[in-house]
Amino acid sequence: MTYALIIILILIFLVSGTYLTGHQIRDYQVSPPDQEIDFLGKQVKLSELADIYQPDLYHNSSYETPPLLWIWYEPILQDNYLDIIYSYAWENEINPIKVLHIYYSQFRAVFYGYPVYDIEYIQVRISRENGNVVYARFETSSSNDYDKPFQEHLVNKVTINSYQDFVEKKYNQDGDLLSEESTTGNVVINNRIQIASQTWNHMQRIKIDETYDQKIDAALRFLDEEEYRKYRFVRKSQSDYQTEENFISNSISAVTKFIFLTLPAAILLFIFSAAKKQNNKSKG
Repeated sequence: MTYALIIILILIFLVSGTYLTGHQIRDYQVSPPDQEIDFLGKQVKLSELADIYQPDLYHNSSYETPPLLWIWYEPILQDNYLDIIYSYAWENEINPIKVLHIYYSQFRAVFYGYPVYDIEYIQVRISRENGNVVYARFETSSSNDYDKPFQEHLVNKVTINSYQDFVEKKYNQDGDLLSEESTTGNVVINNRIQIASQTWNHMQRIKIDETYDQKIDAALRFLDEEEYRKYRFVRKSQSDYQTEENFISNSISAVTKFIFLTLPAAILLFIFSAAKKQNNKSKG
């Protein structure tokens, strides 16, 4: 009884601590939206450039998805280029297995805060010399199976040599290069990179075919420091510009993530794998 009480108290501490932490400020410098810069011989506001270079986002209309509510943006000025990080705020993400959706929603409410928006980023790099999009980064899945319950998160870095020629490099979460592929196709149209929502949890890929037929749009809004902290962006997938969670917050959230997410997911994957093997044996 005593041990059970101690375990319960530890779990309550972890959940409470995770919910109350993660409100970290940015570790990188973001320029204000009304700042004007010299761009191709003109003085242009960063808010105007964010609108001009906002990616075109598509979805396969055969699948239902919660609505896209708005798109945050962060302009980051460098000497030779401008990076704009677009963060897409979906109303939710819905796992095709209902019990997993309910459980994961509870975890997300604790870990990321409530409401449980699904926020995915696309980083776009624009050359200040010629105005071309030269690079993009976003999270993708290893599978195009929209309803696959467990989606592996990969980092896709896209180098755009021309708007008809680009190279994709995919990395795992540890930064190991998994694949490199040169592709041709209309990757940028009218200054906008062509992106498709690939899975139920809105992983993304380059759109180079008509499978993704439904264009999705939402209003742009600048991501200020208050919202960055409120929505715990430090715990979300991050672009080339990283913010480190402080030691205490990171320690609490890491233990909570392992106990309530990693461990249950490993157990479920083992059960699904065993069931699949048994099913294959029965068919054989």
